[in-house]
Amino acid sequence: MKARSVFAVLVALPLILTGCAGPAFKQAKALNTVTAYDKFLQEYPQSQYAEEARQTKEQLFCEEVNVRNTVEGYNSYLDRHPKGTCSAEVLKKLEPLLWKDAEQKSTISSYDGYLKKYQNGIYVAEAKEKRERLFCDKVKQENTGDGYSSYIDQYPDGICAAEVKQKLELIVWKSAEQKGATEAYDLYLKKYPTGVYFSEAQAKRTVSLLIEQLRDSKKETREEASNKLSKMGRELSEAHVNKMIDVMRNGSDKWREFLYKGASGHCSWYEQTSVKYYAANALTKMESPYVTTAVVSEAKTAKTKGKGEKYRVDDPGWR
Repeated sequence: MKARSVFAVLVALPLILTGCAGPAFKQAKALNTVTAYDKFLQEYPQSQYAEEARQTKEQLFCEEVNVRNTVEGYNSYLDRHPKGTCSAEVLKKLEPLLWKDAEQKSTISSYDGYLKKYQNGIYVAEAKEKRERLFCDKVKQENTGDGYSSYIDQYPDGICAAEVKQKLELIVWKSAEQKGATEAYDLYLKKYPTGVYFSEAQAKRTVSLLIEQLRDSKKETREEASNKLSKMGRELSEAHVNKMIDVMRNGSDKWREFLYKGASGHCSWYEQTSVKYYAANALTKMESPYVTTAVVSEAKTAKTKGKGEKYRVDDPGWR
């Protein structure tokens, strides 16, 4: 019996609600506002009057935004009704307002907003040009490699392309000089095979390679690199000299050289040489404005300590 009662209520409920929808819709029509139709649709979204309520609400909203005639109003309509009956009209009225707003703000984002909405708009060419000029000014003010690279990516043949490319090359070059490493010069040489600093980069790369060869496994290569560097003093940059000083102070590479077998025949004598010796050897002989008297004195001490330490190694199994 209870089940039949519940079933009867469920069947009757839609009829009751539909019956209530008529007076509610009549009231919404009498008020004839967006708010009134919104309230009706929230209460009776599936009623026989719902579609008419939606259409009327949209038309009223369209009329409202036309009266307001603002960017915010038209955007609000398009957000709610991107394919509405007034969409084409709203887009047409919005464009000059959005363009005026973009010009007044005169920012990259404001022009981006216009270009995103009107890819084939009346002011597209002008918007693109003004946007590019703003972006050019921005990256020049920031003066960073990332900024210049971003401009070139977006505007490879742009109005500032030639100037930006020159500034970017200078930044890459200064970075290579500051690091003073072979890899940094290789990066410049690869990126700018006809660059302004190409010849200088090649020369400084050679110096960087010689400094790296101070750590070579072959004694002859280490000695040759040390002697060459000692004669290149005035050609070396401050970064290169500082790198050599760092090797002299902090280099940890060491090599041993066999000297002779012990008298007993059961041990061997070796001489140990540190990379500090080769760096110090070059610095003691070098004429450079970056090698001070204090550095030369330090280098002489490091050279003495870096080579000549002799030690014995007993043959395996011998006690």
